[in-house]
Amino acid sequence: MIYYYNNMVQGWVSESLDGKPVAPLMGQLKHVDMGTCRVHTLPNFWVHMSSDYACSTHLVPISVAHTKAQVYINDNNNKK
Repeated sequence: MIYYYNNMVQGWVSESLDGKPVAPLMGQLKHVDMGTCRVHTLPNFWVHMSSDYACSTHLVPISVAHTKAQVYINDNNNKK
């Protein structure tokens, strides 16, 4: 397993196209500018998280020419 933490580009707080948050802060987080955390179990599974969302990707080969991709995103948009 490989895991690491990255800082964002200066002025960015999310990995969105414009660097702005895509959702409210997750869980009990207090600060939006937290960088990203990534976990890889190569070759076929990885997760990346920032303060506003988490995304996991799992790839499963199903034939020589095809791969099944499962992507899950938790963005806390259902938070009340």
